[in-house]
Amino acid sequence: MVSETLKRYLTSKGLKKDAEGIESLSERDIKNIESGIANYIFDCSAYSIYPRVYETIWEIDHYLLTKDPNDQSLSQRIEFSKAALNIIKNNFWVGIGTGNFEQEYQKSFKEINSLLNESNYGSAHNQYLNYLLKFGVIGFTFILFVIIFVIFNKKQSGNRLLLLLLVYMMIANFGDSNLETHVGLSFFVFFFTFLIWHSPEYLSHKPKIHS
Repeated sequence: MVSETLKRYLTSKGLKKDAEGIESLSERDIKNIESGIANYIFDCSAYSIYPRVYETIWEIDHYLLTKDPNDQSLSQRIEFSKAALNIIKNNFWVGIGTGNFEQEYQKSFKEINSLLNESNYGSAHNQYLNYLLKFGVIGFTFILFVIIFVIFNKKQSGNRLLLLLLVYMMIANFGDSNLETHVGLSFFVFFFTFLIWHSPEYLSHKPKIHS
């Protein structure tokens, strides 16, 4: 509702929630409120990082004070990770498989007494956690072994572009389950195989130093 947005906007500017406060608003402020912007901080360049940092800090503070993660991206991800870690703890070696992980997540949220609404239930946005809970430590280790074995078997340990791809995917997989989406898996498989079998010779081997 516009009235609630107005109250939050006035609060963000330190203005009283009365006629005097409303009269202090500029035309830009009024347009922001009509557009659903509840804090003047978010009225800035699309490339500004400050609003996102501010929102993240606010989310963490709200979550720590109330333990309520609902409808907050970061707080919900924390709850997803807690539920995933609980599943991993109970199925450490071999995991739970790929067919019933949604049911296990629902069970886990209740076991950890999460305040997350059932409509907001979801899986961890972390490839490592999702692989560990599905395949366990044994399966996860096997997946890593296969990737590493192919690299060394094809003598690609010095391939800088391949290593750059692996570092990129390693970091990206902390924030999402990229290898469980069609786009993410296709991207990785295409470039991994391309760089393994079609890289220029000088990328695959370290140059020899002649004395």
